[in-house]
Amino acid sequence: WQGRYFGTATSLRSIAFTLSAGFKVNDEFAVGLGLVGQYTKANLNSVIDTAGVLYGLAALNPPQSLDTQLNINVKKKLSFGYIGSFVFKPTAQDSFGFSYHSKIKNELSGKYKIYAGEGTKQLLLLGPSLNPLLAQAGLPPFPPINPDGGNASARVDMPAFANLDWVHFFDDRFSLAASVAWTDWSSFQEIALYSQGNRLVGLKQNYKDSWTYSLGGEYKLTPAWTLRAGIGYDETPTSISTRDPRIPDGPRKILGVGVGYQATKNLAVDLGYQHQFLGDVAVRQTNQFILGSGTMKGKFKDSG
Repeated sequence: WQGRYFGTATSLRSIAFTLSAGFKVNDEFAVGLGLVGQYTKANLNSVIDTAGVLYGLAALNPPQSLDTQLNINVKKKLSFGYIGSFVFKPTAQDSFGFSYHSKIKNELSGKYKIYAGEGTKQLLLLGPSLNPLLAQAGLPPFPPINPDGGNASARVDMPAFANLDWVHFFDDRFSLAASVAWTDWSSFQEIALYSQGNRLVGLKQNYKDSWTYSLGGEYKLTPAWTLRAGIGYDETPTSISTRDPRIPDGPRKILGVGVGYQATKNLAVDLGYQHQFLGDVAVRQTNQFILGSGTMKGKFKDSG
């Protein structure tokens, strides 16, 4: 597809195990602390315009049949972080809560594989020999990519985030809640891929910190039935200069509705639905030379 030099498949999955404890200091104040263990697995696939890089030095138009498919699979068995929190009740009708989830560092390791024809593999072997010429042109060196694949490693950290929440009970039937959340996305600047100490490619992200704001409430129609609704706004950490097909994210407006039914003293059933409204997200990016220097200008249609 037209954006293949910017990414063909991306998958990032994390499973977290948390052990936590809380302590009630008094009727107005309580604290909590938790330990988080996280298992992370990532898959990053992309097409390298191998011929475009080499032929580009001679200002020739290369055949696209010489594209190289690069697949990277890396994982980390276990990384650790922590959670800290407190709840404060200044009045009988109000509660304030704060929680902080630390950054979790992930040094992922695994393998990379190359899928290409024999002619392309010969170009991959030829690439590093052109590094003196690339250096004279002020360009980064051609990475030592093994056509038969090899070991791979990457740093993919999960950013720290924090929440501040407030709940007010007007009476026994109606309550209102507000929340502000911050995510330290500015720590996510690049995905750098290495093999045996050599840098293969660096995918610039240049994220910025993001904020999420939400307001919601619930109303008890009867002792058994409860209605809920809320709205929110979630900023995007991405910017137009580095936004790519992997995460073509934009700001979103959020609407949620729900209903709860207290069937018996010990059994309750809740149903909720949330929709994210996203506009078209623009992208204007020029790829790095080592990936072919291709350009992408257009927009994405997102939904959630």
